[in-house]
Amino acid sequence: MSRDGVYPFCPKCGEGNAGKTKFCTACGDPLAVREQTLHGLSATPCSGCEKTSPRSPWCRWCGERHEATILAPVYSATPLQDVSGRSMSLSAGATAAMGSVGVTMADGTRGPTYPISLVGLTIVGRTEGQMTFPDDSHMSPRHLDILGKGEKVLASDVNSLNGVYVRILEPKVVPAGTTILIGRQYFRVRPMELRPPVSDPEGTMLVGSDAPAVLWALERLMTTGMVRDTYALPGPHLTIGRHSTDIQFPHDTFVSGKHAKLEPRENGVRITDLDSSNGTWYRLTEPTLLAHGAQLMIGGTRLTLMLPHS
Repeated sequence: MSRDGVYPFCPKCGEGNAGKTKFCTACGDPLAVREQTLHGLSATPCSGCEKTSPRSPWCRWCGERHEATILAPVYSATPLQDVSGRSMSLSAGATAAMGSVGVTMADGTRGPTYPISLVGLTIVGRTEGQMTFPDDSHMSPRHLDILGKGEKVLASDVNSLNGVYVRILEPKVVPAGTTILIGRQYFRVRPMELRPPVSDPEGTMLVGSDAPAVLWALERLMTTGMVRDTYALPGPHLTIGRHSTDIQFPHDTFVSGKHAKLEPRENGVRITDLDSSNGTWYRLTEPTLLAHGAQLMIGGTRLTLMLPHS
């Protein structure tokens, strides 16, 4: 179904699909005859009225079905490059080694879709790389590297100020020092400091609340880098949400009613997203392999990976 420089275009959700797939990797619907170019912005004219109708196998003007393939824009201004920085030729072989990244805007609407290489490097940043977002002031000039690894990609934070966050789709144990994003609240996981009781030189013990046997705590981080609050994580678990949870943020409309559950473990904190609307995210601390469907947050921009998969 693919041709040089062209890959299938889903008629339902509008996503581009890499490889020889018969169904959309984003929504699962069968793919129609519409196809998307990597860099083209043209559309073939209708054979009946000679007007163009992008994004539809039928003419919006006269209703005639297009015999030729409709071509629609992809919002990519620069050619893809390999690791050495050389431009990639968009041959049939190179096209088969392509994936795509869908962008979700800050207001939740669908943004552009960018092609990415599965055999080379794609750079994402505010001003540098093949995918640039000049209006995102929370994104570093070069923020994220995506290196193709066959059916997966290796995502690396390029020393960005605000980090790269991955959405938690399955329960995940994160180690000490990991930053978590819930709604608009940022937390850092840290080990709990267990200190012995205090006494004066005469041996009189200081009174106070009993210290629970807690291994981990959450530090709530502010935009200044300061720690605003610290929450102990007693067993067996603790929940975070806008209401009816152990820790509540009633004024954060990006937090769901019951958003996430945190469970202390010996090697870290196990985090489970409770089907929240905006997701629970953790910050990458090292290059990480990601598969089809993974979601990333960089600055204020959300990305979804569409990769070939069986």
